[in-house]
Amino acid sequence: MVYTAKQGEKWLVVEDEKPSPAYDFIMAGTLGFSPDSQHVAYVAKQGGKYFAVVDGKPGPTCDKIEAGTLDFSPDSQHVAYVAQQGLKQSVVVDDKSGPAYDKIDAGIPIFSPDSRRVVYAAMQGDKWLVMVDEKPGPTYDEMWGRPIFSPDSQHVAYLARKREKYSVVVDGKPGSTYNRTISPVFSPDSQHIAYYVEQGYMWLVVVDGKSGPAFENAYNPVFSPDSQHVAYYAGNQNDKWFVVVDGKLGTEYDKISDLVFSPDSQHVAYLANQGDKRLVVMDGVASPAYDMIKGKLVFDNPTILHTLVVRDNTIYRVELTITETK
Repeated sequence: MVYTAKQGEKWLVVEDEKPSPAYDFIMAGTLGFSPDSQHVAYVAKQGGKYFAVVDGKPGPTCDKIEAGTLDFSPDSQHVAYVAQQGLKQSVVVDDKSGPAYDKIDAGIPIFSPDSRRVVYAAMQGDKWLVMVDEKPGPTYDEMWGRPIFSPDSQHVAYLARKREKYSVVVDGKPGSTYNRTISPVFSPDSQHIAYYVEQGYMWLVVVDGKSGPAFENAYNPVFSPDSQHVAYYAGNQNDKWFVVVDGKLGTEYDKISDLVFSPDSQHVAYLANQGDKRLVVMDGVASPAYDMIKGKLVFDNPTILHTLVVRDNTIYRVELTITETK
């Protein structure tokens, strides 16, 4: 157990009933365990200076540590945060400070899944850039959202704007430009990337730089577990919605949600509204209509899916079985 306590005018951290040295101040919301529960870190202030304390050891001092930036790596072996010295900010990883910039973007630094890499966005003058492993990328007028790592930690993607156009930048290389680009996502095998964009007054999904058909609305691309298929939501002027799987349009409904692939990547299921009724749709085939669907769609195995439904004020567990493979 770990907690903060005040003694007189001083603050301290108590871990397993052992008190830390006393400090002038301990920043609220910073005390926390590492993912493996073996380490404790927090931000403290003493003599007008801030510093991170990891396992009882104070780090280098600075004028300020940005709230919400102190974080452990996934493997619990590294600690990073954003420090301010004068008017400049820098990212500190394991007590080593990186280059100083006018501003470090909020919500970062970000560790890779394997904990070996760090990425963050920084501002110098009126331009933004992304630092990957302390190597600066190209400059842009604006960064949009947070950079992301691929699951295998080998690739980095982010959204950026230059003048009036947006693009997705992958490993430092910008893709085609659009009016807007949103939510890049890597495939599970890290070899593909998808995102949705606005071009003119239409929306489309882009996979590995190739644009799909244009719709009034298109969003949230989802890769199959084997990374070979992509599905997403789309809609047109009649306010109807449908799912697009590998470029093929499904049946129109009033609303669609909870899009999911089967574990073997061969089947697609989602929830749909038709009037005041709810349906489960699997491989384009709709279930009987229900008053309400309360549970998530869960594949128990590649051919059996279940959820919780409501009919006549009674909750049922419903199983759908696939009898033929596609």
